[in-house]
Amino acid sequence: MKLLVLLVLGVLSCAVRNALAACTAPLTRKEIRSASVEERKAFFNAVQKLQDNGKIQEFATIHNNNSNLIHSNTVFLAFHRWFVKLFENALREVDPNVAMLYWDWTLDSQHPETSVLFTSDYCGGNGQGPDFCVQDGPFANWAMKAMEPHCLKRQFNQGNTIVPFYSYELLTYTFNESPSYANLTRNIEGGCHGYVHIGIGGDMNEMYAANDLFFFLHHAMIDMIYYQWQMVDESRFQDFGGIMADGSVGTLDSPLPVYSDIKVGQILDPRNSDLLCYTYELSGTAKAIHVAETYARNAAAKNNMSAGNQKRGLIDNLVSDIQGIVDDVGNVVTDVVDTVGNITAELLGAAKGIAEALGIDGDIDLSILKPEDLKLRVPPPPSGSWIDMTHMDRHFVNDYHQKVVEAAKKYNDN
Repeated sequence: MKLLVLLVLGVLSCAVRNALAACTAPLTRKEIRSASVEERKAFFNAVQKLQDNGKIQEFATIHNNNSNLIHSNTVFLAFHRWFVKLFENALREVDPNVAMLYWDWTLDSQHPETSVLFTSDYCGGNGQGPDFCVQDGPFANWAMKAMEPHCLKRQFNQGNTIVPFYSYELLTYTFNESPSYANLTRNIEGGCHGYVHIGIGGDMNEMYAANDLFFFLHHAMIDMIYYQWQMVDESRFQDFGGIMADGSVGTLDSPLPVYSDIKVGQILDPRNSDLLCYTYELSGTAKAIHVAETYARNAAAKNNMSAGNQKRGLIDNLVSDIQGIVDDVGNVVTDVVDTVGNITAELLGAAKGIAEALGIDGDIDLSILKPEDLKLRVPPPPSGSWIDMTHMDRHFVNDYHQKVVEAAKKYNDN
């Protein structure tokens, strides 16, 4: 009887713990350009306070000193999810109304240096002078202490321009080539992740990259990509495997490097963990894709009454191809036209909805688009110094880059 009581109490205790652990009011993380001016200013003010109180230095030092534990092994995505959350917690300690923002760099992928994020209203631009110090924007003339005293540096890797980043089409390729968490974390770290660091350069091209807010905006985007991959299949919220830094096989019970009191399984589902408790608001690109899908499917239903299941299957495949659309409204509309035929009402509705999602006002003049404007630019292979610094396998990185180049060529040929 006594044993039964203890068992019942144990079950109740577990139930109580689970109830307390529920995420009842998740924060919403927005793409930085979707935040209001007031939200963005509050966010920047909170970041400034973390610089003033030394927290930025702490984050940069932790990331630098543990680089071999958190890179080039399967914990990469999980660790950085927790690391960004700790940064968000620090922001909310100084301003409880602030939530983490992310930078959807697919919107800027073809010419990153032209992004509004590199203006003084956002994060400031390229470094200036012999030391490449950031001299405009809210973080101008920041004096950094990690790892040695210096100004906050940015040094675009092509002088005044930046190599292209992954577009949404190439992210879709990464999704399709990543059936498991272990595949995804390796493909992201060896693929899209590095180009943002390399392209911005300066502090971002060092292991103490957390000196620059772009580090956290970028890794929040990486986490959003991870989150969207999980949303495809519910089972992915508990998918973890692969090899850890110490050579062991990762499990849900594996302690997180640096933060050993946290088990990996506790931070895999942002929706249902009180340790995380956040979701993402889709950026303009993702909204545009959803709009294109919706209109294409609605038009397909109207235009498919006599065509039978064979044509519907073709349309579904073409609609699936729309997942490859990024910041090119002309390309979205072209795919919708090819998919549903000349259905004027649906086409105009799709164009209008896509334009609104991307924040474009007024009429869209598709005649200004040239064929070369629709071609994807692909970055060159990552430098050997970057590969060595992140401890990545050189053969894997180069092989994966070649696959991405081939995927881009196939897209461009089509």
